[in-house]
Amino acid sequence: MGTSEYPELLTVDQMYAADRAAVAAGISAAQLMEAAGQAVASEIRRHWASRKVLVLCGPGNNGGDGFVVARALKEAGWPVTVGFLGEHDALTGEARLNADLWPGPIEPLSPALLDDAELCVDALFGAGLSRPLDGIVLEVVNRLGELALPCVAVDVPSGIHGDTGM
Repeated sequence: MGTSEYPELLTVDQMYAADRAAVAAGISAAQLMEAAGQAVASEIRRHWASRKVLVLCGPGNNGGDGFVVARALKEAGWPVTVGFLGEHDALTGEARLNADLWPGPIEPLSPALLDDAELCVDALFGAGLSRPLDGIVLEVVNRLGELALPCVAVDVPSGIHGDTGM
């Protein structure tokens, strides 16, 4: 049982079930994604003054949340860069919708994108990722650690499983 300092967290399966229940109750998946991204952007604005933000977006729904965060911060006047893992044409559903709503350029994911950033948003992978990071994602995460750049994760930091913490 959680405490007020450390509330209970949902498992990955419980979170997926909560999303399904919300959709079944009439809340669209697009509304859920918008609410999640807006909430992350709101917390960022609450904790930091405007600064150069790099939003790292992955190819799934976590990346869709990231596109919402990027748009919300840009609309609030923050300088935002989006780094994207994948091909825009491969995006589907709400992730595609929010990538299409992003008014700025979309840069290919690269460790070099971190060089000018003052804050990073990790929206690469969600809580259910069950494989180790590799390739360009691993390079970016390693570079992020080297820079000790403040980073806000959507769901959990990419590469951390939401159930086990591994």
